[in-house]
Parts: sequence; structure tokens; C-alpha cells
Amino acid sequence: MALAISQEYNENASNENTELCWNCTKYKTKDEFNTPDGENVCSECYKEYLKLCKQLNVEFIEKERNQLHYSGWFNTNVDHINVFCKKGKRLIFIRGYVPEKYAGKHKYNFVGHERGDIFKMKMQFLKTGLKYFRFYGHSDSPLEFIKYIKENNYSFGEGYNCELCKMSLPYLYEFSGNLQEVSSAFHYRIYSRTYLKEVVEALKGMKNISIKL
Repeated sequence: MALAISQEYNENASNENTELCWNCTKYKTKDEFNTPDGENVCSECYKEYLKLCKQLNVEFIEKERNQLHYSGWFNTNVDHINVFCKKGKRLIFIRGYVPEKYAGKHKYNFVGHERGDIFKMKMQFLKTGLKYFRFYGHSDSPLEFIKYIKENNYSFGEGYNCELCKMSLPYLYEFSGNLQEVSSAFHYRIYSRTYLKEVVEALKGMKNISIKL
């Protein structure tokens, strides 16, 4: 079975009529792309996204940050677009991204990839019932990641600023750092205080983790 899947993946990857969806990571025909949320998101994933937004009664909106700063990556002053999840009158900050007008030579490698990442974060946020999402990390959720650390007798790394902290924006907590025994950087954003309490409980007795709530 694994060989068949690998063969199918390689054949589709080399097919000029297919594209990779950066959310479901499946190769599909090109006519299944170019959705309103980015050229790298397939129509099937976008339909699921709309369905979840309707079920949770939320929408995602974008606003200019209006804070120009110099970026060495783009070699110019750039602004960011902030992505929010709107539920009623409540605006929940997700993340910012650099708009395409600044991309230049980095357009393919940076801007498109970033838009795909943002969509994946929104999808995970919706699927968890607006509890959390992952920037990067070994496991999908903070609790799964803590379980992975304990099961393998790993520890949080000294000098990696491992912390669970409250951010200045409302409803937002961050859990980030790296491990001591293996390179496993992690970064999660948590929005549910109930889920946050579960994470705090799971972290009890663990070393090299700063909790600032």
C-alpha cells in the first residue's frame, strides 16, 4: 500500500496538469484551484472552510497594520496585513503577513507559501472550535506535544526561551520554544482559557518552561 501511495504521489507531482493543495497536501487538477483564499488552496478545502465558518458563525477579515518598518528580507520598508477572526463584535488576532506588493523576487518562495500557511492555521483554528492553532511543531496540538515530550523523556531546552505566556492582545496566549535532546522547535497560539488550563496542568513539574499568565 505504501508503495502504491508513493507511486501515485510521484506521478501526480510530475504531472503538468496537477497542483499541490497546501492545506490537504493532495495533488489535484489545476481547475480545482484559484479559490478566493489563494491560488494554492483547492476548491474542496475552501468549501469545507466556508462550512466551518458558517457553523461557528465567524468570518475572517484583514486590516492594514499601518506600521512601516525596515525588512532586511525584502530590503525595503514594509507594512503587514493583520488577519482576524471576527465572532460577533469580538476580533481575534490570528497573524500578520507581508502583502504581495512588497514581495519582488521573493513572491514565489515567500508570499504564496505564507498564504498557504495562513489558510492552514485558519482551518485548524476552526476545527478546534477556536481553541488554538499551530505555527509549527512536532504535534498538531500543545497537549499532544507535551505528551510526546514525556513519552520520550525529552525536556524543554535551556536557553531556548521556552515559555507559555499571555500576549498583549486580548484572548491570546503563546506556547513556544525548542527541546534539549532533539531539535524540535514549536510555536502554538492558544485562545481558549479552558484549554489553557489543561496545558498548564500538563506542564506541572516540567523544567525549563516559563509560565507567565
